[in-house]
Amino acid sequence: MVSFVRLATTFAAAPGESLLSWLSRLCAANDISTSEFSLQIMGREAGEFAALATRDEHALALECVTGVGAASIREMMHSGPDPALTTFFDQPIPWSSVERSKRRIAPGRLAKDQTPFLRALWSIRVISCEPTSGERLVSRCTCGQPLWWSSMHRLLECASCGTDLRSIPMAMGTDEEIKVSRFWASMYSLKPRRRIEARSMLYPAVRDCDPAKLVQFAEFVGAIRELAPYGGLHTGTLILLGLPQSVQQLSVSWRRAVERAMVEFLSSEFCGAARGEPAKNRIQSSMRPVCRTRV
Repeated sequence: MVSFVRLATTFAAAPGESLLSWLSRLCAANDISTSEFSLQIMGREAGEFAALATRDEHALALECVTGVGAASIREMMHSGPDPALTTFFDQPIPWSSVERSKRRIAPGRLAKDQTPFLRALWSIRVISCEPTSGERLVSRCTCGQPLWWSSMHRLLECASCGTDLRSIPMAMGTDEEIKVSRFWASMYSLKPRRRIEARSMLYPAVRDCDPAKLVQFAEFVGAIRELAPYGGLHTGTLILLGLPQSVQQLSVSWRRAVERAMVEFLSSEFCGAARGEPAKNRIQSSMRPVCRTRV
C-alpha cells in the first residue's frame, strides 16, 4: 500500500493554471522528475503523469501530497462518468475538445511571465491563439517533435532537443482566429462576468445553451461537407457568433446546408430547457429570420 508523503516544498497553483503545469512546477521545486512523482510519490506507472489530470480517484492522494484541498484539485481535473463530456473547472466540455497528450504553449507569453506556467485555457483545442496576446499556440518544438507530456523532463523544455520553449518564434493569429479564441476563452473563463459578456454576443435562441453544447453546435455546423474545407470548427464558431445574419450571407447551397444542420441539431433538445419552452417552438422561432431568405 502506498503511503503518500507531503512534498517538502509546496505552493498553490497560479490562477487559471492547468493541473499538470502546477504539478510539473512542484516536481521541479522538489528536484524530482514527473515520472518519479508518478511512480514513487503517487504509486502509479512512470508514464502516467498526464493521467493524473483525468482521474478523480487521484484527488485525495494529491491533497495529501500537496496540502491543497481535494475539492480545489478536483476543479482542475478533467473527469466524470460521461464518455462524451468532461469538465473544465466547473463547466462541461466535450472530451474531444481537450488536448490531454501534448503541451500547448504561447512562447511569447511564457517569456514575459515572471513565473512561467501553462494556462488551462491553452488545453482547449478550439482556442488556437493565446487570448490576451493573440499569438498562436504551438504544440511542437522547432525541431519538429510534439511536446508530449509523457516524455517531458522539464515543463519549459523540449524532451527531444532540450530547446527552451520560450525561445520558439512567436506568430500572431489572424483577426478571425483571435476573435474565435477570445470568445471561447471568455465562455470558459473563471470570471462569471466574462462568461456573461460572451453569452451576450450570441443569438437569443442559443444564448441559454451550456458551453459544451455550443462547442458541439460549432463542430456540427463546421463539419458540414460544404464548409469543412474552410476551417471546420473555426468556421462553425463564426457562424454561431453571427446568427442569423451569418447564415443569410452564405451562398444558396451553403445556406441550405447550414439551415438543415441547425434544424437537425436543435431538434435533439439542444437548448430551451432553461426557459421551459418546447424545443420545437425554439427551433421555429430561431429559424424564422433565416428561412425568410431561402431561395
